[in-house]
Amino acid sequence: MIQIRKLTKCIIIAILFASMACDPLIRIEGQIVDEQGVPIPNAELETYCKIGNGNRNLKNVSNEDGNFEVMDLGCLEKLCNFQVKKAGYFQESFNVGKNCVDTVWGCHKEKSCNRVQHNIILKKSQ
Repeated sequence: MIQIRKLTKCIIIAILFASMACDPLIRIEGQIVDEQGVPIPNAELETYCKIGNGNRNLKNVSNEDGNFEVMDLGCLEKLCNFQVKKAGYFQESFNVGKNCVDTVWGCHKEKSCNRVQHNIILKKSQ
């Protein structure tokens, strides 16, 4: 009986340490619509982040309802920007830091973000 308790404690401790070592999940979500509120499908969404000597780029495309969701592991710098493009519309940009809704344990709250939520209105270019 004592051996089972020790084994159970060891397993619980191992699970706790393993979960703390995992990268937090980045989640960027929102909807892209036109000036009348009509969803814009297939709009391109891309991050522009300067990290050290390199760049970190996350890309996605809005679905038929104009919704988008980008997921990745790690912490996303609040200085990163997103650009949204669609033929026939003016390009729109937004900043991660200004649209950060959550920073979880494991990321520096002052510099990073894990959950970004932003709805984008694209204006027609013609």
